[in-house]
Amino acid sequence: MEARICIQAEIEKGTTLTKLARKLSVPRSSVYREIKRNSSVKKGKWRMFPHTLDSLPCPLIKKFPFVCNSCPKAMSNRCSKDIVTYDAFAADGYAREDLVSSRSNPRLKSKGMKELDDKVSPKVIDGQSLYNIVSSDPSLGVSESTLRRYIGKRYLAARNIDLPRATRFHVKREYDYGRKHVDAKLLQGRTFKCFLDWKKGNPKSHYLEIDTVIGKATDTLCILTVYDPDSKFQWGYLLPHTSSAINKALLGFLGIIGENGPFKAFLGDNGPEFSGLPQVEQDENGVIRIRVFYCDPYRSGEKGGCESNHRLIRYIYKKGTSFSELQQSDVDSLFSQIDSLRRRSLNGESPAEAFQRLYGDEVLRATGVSKRDSKTIILKKKTNK
Repeated sequence: MEARICIQAEIEKGTTLTKLARKLSVPRSSVYREIKRNSSVKKGKWRMFPHTLDSLPCPLIKKFPFVCNSCPKAMSNRCSKDIVTYDAFAADGYAREDLVSSRSNPRLKSKGMKELDDKVSPKVIDGQSLYNIVSSDPSLGVSESTLRRYIGKRYLAARNIDLPRATRFHVKREYDYGRKHVDAKLLQGRTFKCFLDWKKGNPKSHYLEIDTVIGKATDTLCILTVYDPDSKFQWGYLLPHTSSAINKALLGFLGIIGENGPFKAFLGDNGPEFSGLPQVEQDENGVIRIRVFYCDPYRSGEKGGCESNHRLIRYIYKKGTSFSELQQSDVDSLFSQIDSLRRRSLNGESPAEAFQRLYGDEVLRATGVSKRDSKTIILKKKTNK
């Protein structure tokens, strides 16, 4: 993924194939094959009038970079030809799909598959579980998950309908690789791998995970959540769903706790609302005040603590509930309740108590959250009957 981000960024800067290959320490042919193999094609308007000269391929894509990323006419949708683009996120998705599909065929030949079918299918049809079949006959030489795939792909006589629970599983949703993401140029040096390297080099440094919670799709307001994984403490800001508003809130918090605050990095996702986050990194003198890193695309588990804590928010504000009537005091009250819940993972301590113990009273006050009596917590929205 890092190499693909570098390829996209360098193409858009106007570099040469030789310089790009040297930067990646790979042959020129490898860069060529990567761009050709994993580029995306958007059909042009010429297809409505195939007899025109616009039907001819663009001569600019016959030479490096072989794509239209650096063409302002194509990027502004003013070109009627087919537009070929290299997007690091889409390219990584295509490469993963190719990797999976290339290894999807069974390793067993037709004779071995027939023997496996004779042993497994009658037992499945009789109602036996796959775990029971595998554990009862070690000579099968395949795992339970492999049998499930073979049945799903109809390599065996048994079908999914013969499995007692298979029909309850939902089909995995396909990801939309065309969604908006952070610009590839901003991701250089800020990927999740870079974050892991930074964390390894700074084992005692604290960091914060950030995300946004949306109410109704038509709302202009969202809740920016900030999560400390060491104490499981989370707080939030009610603000417009824009990059500038998010930066202002984070800078305000950093200004309150001071330059020598305990937090040295932010970890966010690839959403467009965090595209301006690198502006927070440096002060007006160019001095690094805090590092910024991004999770890999479609890997919400890389900041799983923050995502998991959002479930507590939904106890009160269900999905689709509008945030338009909320005030910041409502958000502070919400997180004061959440952070006063005692957690088994903290040995009976509440996140607010753990956060206060780690960072002190001043940092706790800067979040707007206050400790509540754990006996009086209410995490259900009151309704008027």
